[in-house]
Amino acid sequence: MGNPDPDNYQEQIQNRVFTFEGKGTAEIVIAVTDKHSVSSGIQYVPVLAFPFKVNIIRRLSLMIAVVFMAFTFFVLIFSVYMYMRTKKVEFGFFALLCICVLGYGSYPILHSFVAVKVQPCYGMEALFYYLMFAGVMLVQQKILGGEERIPEILAGVAAAAGVMFFVAEMLCSRAQSATGLYLISKLTEIRSTS
Repeated sequence: MGNPDPDNYQEQIQNRVFTFEGKGTAEIVIAVTDKHSVSSGIQYVPVLAFPFKVNIIRRLSLMIAVVFMAFTFFVLIFSVYMYMRTKKVEFGFFALLCICVLGYGSYPILHSFVAVKVQPCYGMEALFYYLMFAGVMLVQQKILGGEERIPEILAGVAAAAGVMFFVAEMLCSRAQSATGLYLISKLTEIRSTS
């Protein structure tokens, strides 16, 4: 969404459907610009098909995301309830992990209904992504009951990396530093390939 024209640039992200009727030969030109993110341009491959089929694909993926979020929310409520009853730390950390999963998983639903700016949305998505790893390591360490400090240190490193990437994306997007954005892009490619 938005406008890629340099003189009238407006950033917006939204998952939308555009229909057209082509007769004979049709040429589709998609112009995108993203001046405020490490991942410039189109994030997902466009789907070309009959409108009915495209709508089915969109609604199914949205329905799966909504069911996943509802399930995660109920697990969050249950883990908070269990934490209140037992006062066990692992239930508290699991509740925090559920909050991070809800934060990371909310973007497909958000992009389906609302046009939002690139930042802080992509920065928050990266932050929640790394915080999920930190939460998993802490929950695992608390459940297994190990005395080693390595999982806690790794969780701290993952959380610090998420905060660092969030802050770096916000600063580089404001300064529009190509060097900074390329550096963050290279560093965050590790997360997308692992």
